[in-house]
Amino acid sequence: MQSGFDGAGFTIAVVNDYPPSTADVSAYLTQFGITHAATYSVENVDGGSPQTDASGLSESTLDVETLEALAPGANVIFYATPDLSAQSLIDAYDQILSDGKADAVDMSYGGCEVSVGTAADSLFAQGAAQGIAFVAASGDYGDECFEVSGNQYGVNFPASDPNVIGVGGTQTATISCQMGSIASQQAWNDRCKSGGIQEATGGGVSSMFAMPAYQSSIGVGGNHRNVPDVAMPAVFDGVYLQGSWQLMNGTSWGAPQVAAMFTEIDEYCRSELPNPVDVFYEAFGQKGFADFTAITSGNNQYASDPTYFSADGGFSDVGGIGIPNGMAIAQTVCPNRTPSSLVAMRSSSALEVRAPAQARTVGIVPDMRRLTDLGERSESEATRIAIVLRPTQSVAGDEQTVVADLESAGFAIEHTYPNHLVIDAQAPSGDVERYFGTTLHDFAQGRFGTRYANVAPLVVPSGVAPYVESVVADDVVSSVPQTTSGSHHECDGEPKGNRVAPP
Repeated sequence: MQSGFDGAGFTIAVVNDYPPSTADVSAYLTQFGITHAATYSVENVDGGSPQTDASGLSESTLDVETLEALAPGANVIFYATPDLSAQSLIDAYDQILSDGKADAVDMSYGGCEVSVGTAADSLFAQGAAQGIAFVAASGDYGDECFEVSGNQYGVNFPASDPNVIGVGGTQTATISCQMGSIASQQAWNDRCKSGGIQEATGGGVSSMFAMPAYQSSIGVGGNHRNVPDVAMPAVFDGVYLQGSWQLMNGTSWGAPQVAAMFTEIDEYCRSELPNPVDVFYEAFGQKGFADFTAITSGNNQYASDPTYFSADGGFSDVGGIGIPNGMAIAQTVCPNRTPSSLVAMRSSSALEVRAPAQARTVGIVPDMRRLTDLGERSESEATRIAIVLRPTQSVAGDEQTVVADLESAGFAIEHTYPNHLVIDAQAPSGDVERYFGTTLHDFAQGRFGTRYANVAPLVVPSGVAPYVESVVADDVVSSVPQTTSGSHHECDGEPKGNRVAPP
């Protein structure tokens, strides 16, 4: 925005489960003399947010205030979900793709990738091919990922997805929790949260995604995706919430900063750029740290964990490439405001081929630690599922085939989308178990009430297997906002699996 570009003509989507108060956002902008000249709207997904649970209000307020302040010319659409379960989020992502309005998407939440699964990956790939920058917070628990049912080692999804820009945090406060420098080159790791609870920038190595070409091209080692891609300030963001000022910490502050920046890069380049995650790596490949501020010190050691990641001035799993300089990056990838030949080609889809016509296991068994198992779900209980289809050239016909098969098995189709990539269906629990060869249980999940989940893997029948990418058959809330307003659980002492030694 300081360079004369404010996101005008572009749109940012926010996904979360509770829209902010427009009065709070207006008061925030007035305080700083900022006019949001574009539009703000709310689109409900799966019925929208429950007005009885305002737990996500602080996160959504932080996001929208940051976006409208840093990109005041950009339109903002808040996609309000009933919760942050995988089913709700998948529906929000596909609604964004189907609407075709957003150029960047802010996702300031995450959950352990081994528990959340990768069902949304093909939707993110589709979005990247369309030039939509999906941006996610890397987490606030160092080399551990936050899980509602207990912390465990690993990285957060969706930040770990190779088609999503993962954003870590820098230490913009002193060790004594006094206001520090916004240009700090130190990785965020402190106890500035109320009560002295530690928080640290999320980062590490994915166990589910292979090393993407854009990381291997700049010499990042290993065989798997590294998180995060870039970093932004994470400590002491002023938020106007419910009529008063509050300070918040978290990598969720960084996600909307990068989403706002991307609309301004697009504005400078006069168009969306394809495969947005590549853009930062393309700039780095051309000019190294000339377009970034390197993260030179600090680590993300959480509690007394013996393994963690450190910053040393190069690419790291605490700060990625570093803090991006938006205007410099725009000029590098779009000389004379025209996309360079390396980023100019665009694709409208991320097409796949059909899978073999044989039954196969898909999805995950969600992590239900610290949830109370209430036993097998009643066979007659209505149970909702979400099916993500493979984005083939014949996806419209594939959708009809899957719908017909589901209906013959007793499912009612609740919702489909114009791009034919997601099918929401419902059936009695017994029919869901028989169709997918699994077992469903009910679980008590604290303030989220009674939830259901498959306690055995899902098997997609051979008749529809060629068309199905993934299936979600649980409504457990496994993603949480990445700010100090979220709940915190210490490590539960269970084994964490293979660890990555500190660099």
